[in-house]
Amino acid sequence: MKRIIRRIVPILVMAMILALPMVSFAANGRVTDLESKSQNGIVTINGKSSEALSVAIFVYDESGQNLLDVGSAVVNDDKTFTRTITLPDGKYLVKVADYEGGDFAQTITTTSASSSNGTDPVAVKSSKTDDMNNPYLWIGIIGGTLLVGSGAIVYRITRV
Repeated sequence: MKRIIRRIVPILVMAMILALPMVSFAANGRVTDLESKSQNGIVTINGKSSEALSVAIFVYDESGQNLLDVGSAVVNDDKTFTRTITLPDGKYLVKVADYEGGDFAQTITTTSASSSNGTDPVAVKSSKTDDMNNPYLWIGIIGGTLLVGSGAIVYRITRV
């Protein structure tokens, strides 16, 4: 029995170590282009995002202090996204970021009875910390823990 365990444990340890890089994570993209157009109180938010699967869209009042609407949009195969919302007349700050976090792109849009376009996007750093989003850090921590634990088990088994 001990001989079987001595042969199986190293194989399992190697399998775990080799399987760690196969863990997949969502790509952390960024919004590269953002545009908002409004007509008759309907705001259409268009943009492009690199490597993101979806984006989070936040609409604030003009001061940027009061959050008025939160939504998301799926990024299409051509890396574009679109979302349409209805807002009363006024000036609004629109922020868009990858759903996993990252940099925000923002634009200001004005809704009224006539058409208007948003301003050029400005990159703003997200308040979300990137330290906990690093998949390589987590792979290293988990892999190191498994390696040390497996080594201790193998040592204890072979010592007996």
